Amino acid sequence: MLKSLAFRGIPSEIKGLRPLVWKVLLGYLPRETAKWENVMRSQKNVYDDLKVDLIVIPDMDNEENNNKNYDNDHPLSVKKKSLWNQYFQDNVIWQEIEKDIRRTRTDMQFFSDAFDDSQRDQKEQLKRQAEYKKSDLNGYFKEHYIFTHADVMSRILFLYARLNPGVMYVQGMNEILATIYYCFWQSSLQYSEYFESDLFCCFTIVMSDLRDGFIRTMDSEETGINGRI
Repeated sequence: MLKSLAFRGIPSEIKGLRPLVWKVLLGYLPRETAKWENVMRSQKNVYDDLKVDLIVIPDMDNEENNNKNYDNDHPLSVKKKSLWNQYFQDNVIWQEIEKDIRRTRTDMQFFSDAFDDSQRDQKEQLKRQAEYKKSDLNGYFKEHYIFTHADVMSRILFLYARLNPGVMYVQGMNEILATIYYCFWQSSLQYSEYFESDLFCCFTIVMSDLRDGFIRTMDSEETGINGRI
């Protein structure tokens, strides 16, 4: 019944209704509303752990890294367990994602805006960040970098790529995520602390149905891009 009603259109006048309906129809949230808080809290804990485990930031002076048996690691190491080796491999994925994220819905300023609304008035900084790649920023603009909606999307896509090596990141995923992201941000007022983890989980669920369309070896299959077309 919910699916039938949603197909006719979800009332935008009821703030926060659309993302909640999407989460239920995707199977992310159960039918029992009393369980929603626990589900979202649990998924947030999992997501927070993924960010710690999969986003590599080499720092040999960091005690936490030293405890992970990265002794004698260095930037030129090719060892599979090398933190630096993983960092450079990851950087290729980050750059690929950033390239597409910068081109996502350029007709909308939203994605280049600050994630924290209190920083949206720093127009010059945000404009510079939108015009230049992160690696090309320097001086004041690098030091005072403002975290944006595009950065959140990049992080979600990166984690998805790391968790799905058979798919990785492919151009087009950014557009799928952008749709879900904009809906959740514009409509949600409650459960804001779960915003990013909810996004990641819902995007992953959507991709479980679409993933074959992003795998080149599946192009000629019924579930591949040619079959879908």
